[in-house]
Amino acid sequence: MISLFRSGNVLPMLLIPIVAFLLWFPAFQEPNLIPVSNSMPLFDVLWWAVGSSAAARTGVAFSLVLIEAFWFNYLVDHFGMLSRKSFIPGLMFVVLMSCSRSFQALSPIQPAVFCLMMALQRMMRSYRQSIAMALYFDASLWISIASLFFFPTLVFYPLVWVGLMVIRPFIWREWAVALVGLLLPYAFVFSWYDWWDRLGWFFQEKVFFPADFSLVPIISWPWHYKALLSCLALMILLSFFRLLFGLPVNTIFSRNLTVVFVWMLALSVLCFFLSPFASLHFLGFCSIPVALYMANLFLEMRRWWLAELLFTAFAVVVCLHLYAQI
Repeated sequence: MISLFRSGNVLPMLLIPIVAFLLWFPAFQEPNLIPVSNSMPLFDVLWWAVGSSAAARTGVAFSLVLIEAFWFNYLVDHFGMLSRKSFIPGLMFVVLMSCSRSFQALSPIQPAVFCLMMALQRMMRSYRQSIAMALYFDASLWISIASLFFFPTLVFYPLVWVGLMVIRPFIWREWAVALVGLLLPYAFVFSWYDWWDRLGWFFQEKVFFPADFSLVPIISWPWHYKALLSCLALMILLSFFRLLFGLPVNTIFSRNLTVVFVWMLALSVLCFFLSPFASLHFLGFCSIPVALYMANLFLEMRRWWLAELLFTAFAVVVCLHLYAQI
């Protein structure tokens, strides 16, 4: 099946929504509601706009994942991050963002991931630009907007510094405007809550609320949950092992982007531990770098029968996990 997504024609582009629907079918049958408390202002607005229908919230979450998959695939192809154009990056992103029922519900993660992709696109565009102040202002602005959906997303701001160090020559004005881009949305938010004399409430309820981060012992995990995490760990290890040989596009830009994506993966794990409670869907930010590495693994495997076998086994484990929770 994975070989169908190697080309950049229309067929794999049509297959990605079908694969996504099959993965989300249990969620459409029985919508999953993730408890949302102490959410940030922009997610409150989105939650209110979607309404109280669980089916509508599931549909919005599904649509966001599909949009992000195609946008991610476009970024990988447009900036030449892999050896050839294909729809494998988008497929990997869809599978990773749909691999558990905890992902298949409207949460702050989906819009925050989209904002983070927009920030990445701005940083990638800055390569070989004579002036990139506007691009890094936008990148910081998008990360700040992402944090207004999910506050721990602020930990990704150092990613802008990494981009400025590895992609750009040192220009102090770009560092300055990047900081302005980060602070500007919060200037409006603080002014709004201060106008209504609720600034203290905002910090207490939205930012510094007590977290309930308690991990469930491994022995208590269901068998399908253990199988999924074991399979994901194996796929990630194989992807990193393949990455030791380097990305196939051996240019200065691709090497710089490798640094950016490694930092992104590290910050994604940190974001998980800063989340208000332990849940698999808070690892959604890892889907961006991991999808790239897995796509590289499948594209560069010389034995395509082995790639088919590996992806089929991965897909079966994901489906078993999803349908075992019905």
